[in-house]
Amino acid sequence: MPTSRSVLRVAGLAVALLTAGALTPAVAHAAPPSNDDFANATVVTSLPFSVEQDTTEATAELDDPNRDCLNNEVKNTVWFRYTPTEDGLLRFSTRQSDRDLPVTVYTGEHGDLKRANPATGDCLPYRTRKVALRVTAGTTYHLMVTGQYGSIGGTLRFSMDHGTAPANDNFADAEPVTSLPFVGSYPDFSTASIETDEPSGCTASPFAGTVWYRYTPSQTQFVLTELNANANSGPSLSVHEGTSLADLRQLSCAKVGPDKGRVVELTAGRTYYLQFADNPFYDAQAVPKMTEAPQLRVGIGGSYGTRTTYDPIPFALGVSDDYESPVTTDWDFGDGTKVLATQVKEQPHRYTKDGRYTVTVHSKSADGRSASASVEVVVDTHNVEVTKLVVPATAQAGETKPVNLAVKSHHGAERTLIQLYEVNPNGTWSAIGERWVDLPAQPAMSTFIQFHYTFTQEDVAQGTTKFLAIAQLQNGLTDARPDNNRKSAQTTISAPFAQRAS
Repeated sequence: MPTSRSVLRVAGLAVALLTAGALTPAVAHAAPPSNDDFANATVVTSLPFSVEQDTTEATAELDDPNRDCLNNEVKNTVWFRYTPTEDGLLRFSTRQSDRDLPVTVYTGEHGDLKRANPATGDCLPYRTRKVALRVTAGTTYHLMVTGQYGSIGGTLRFSMDHGTAPANDNFADAEPVTSLPFVGSYPDFSTASIETDEPSGCTASPFAGTVWYRYTPSQTQFVLTELNANANSGPSLSVHEGTSLADLRQLSCAKVGPDKGRVVELTAGRTYYLQFADNPFYDAQAVPKMTEAPQLRVGIGGSYGTRTTYDPIPFALGVSDDYESPVTTDWDFGDGTKVLATQVKEQPHRYTKDGRYTVTVHSKSADGRSASASVEVVVDTHNVEVTKLVVPATAQAGETKPVNLAVKSHHGAERTLIQLYEVNPNGTWSAIGERWVDLPAQPAMSTFIQFHYTFTQEDVAQGTTKFLAIAQLQNGLTDARPDNNRKSAQTTISAPFAQRAS
């Protein structure tokens, strides 16, 4: 009896003949592979088995599954059939194929096929991987090979053999970790399976095999779990607590890559389980590690020389050895101001009074570790201002007139040098006089100072002259607002030349 697909082929041929007519020469097409139909599947009678074939002309039957194990549309298939004589692991691979040709394993009859075991390796998505499926003696398994992501086929190199599971493949056979530091090995994940109730861990891939470790610490401690590999992606290492697969609770998940290790606090006397899970999307040869976790480290960074009350200080929290664990910090700025339980690491703060302040941070990571740091800040504000510079509006050459200044201190008593300059024809400044004054600690009070200046013929030649007054702090102190410690003013000059008065 012809299959549904053969009926469609005959019908298609009839239509083609009617359309083309007898005058159109026949066009030769390559024949589909011999195992194109489910009924003609290649029967594998013994292992190991391997075959190479071209699946480019493969087609799909109406009763074939319409989606493969990657949920891609099935447009073409070739089939293999195997009935094991004993329970064990069936390992299969398309490693040497010229493209990814996904393999899905089924049991049952054509038109009523069921995935062999979606949770334990009945899907081979990529040619870079091997997959091992736990099989039962006497059960017939149908292996469907499809085109790449639902497209055409290619050169298939398909192999099957027996597999031996790692000794710690199952949860009940978890390898004991007796002391730290511990460095494991990279298992043959192609024969590692997934148990029915096994948690997905942090790989969350239905194609990932796993192996197990168990650790019972003699003292409560913080443990760092890591995966060392020359890659940024790959397997994962998750820590669980519980007594059986059904009641495991995941505590942490370490992945391959810089700073992808994870810290977890373990309680003395309690047994924890480490699930080392493959990631079939990446072929990273990762090695699991367990060590005592380093201390969380924090510091307050920035430039904290003498500061003033005018501007906020940009405090910045630096954190290391946190392993991407969120860090919450309490800030105490030493003046009664606090910021509590924040994850914001930039904390500008403005002090309103001069003094010495100790800034302290207490930080805690989400994994339970804590650290503290402090830094001392000196706030010492100085700000003198030349509030007025009054010069004659006009003057004659040879005439001596007063130049009046008003100066005050905005912060405390200050001994200040007041300097008066006059502009030269070439644009430089010449000193007229200077005077030390003691400014009181009263911001509302100005101190008045008077200089005298005799106008010269050079001033007449310019038509105007300009004066500059500067207030300068003693002992190299820095003015917090240098823009207000100088003033300039201009006088118009006329009249005949006279000698400069002293």
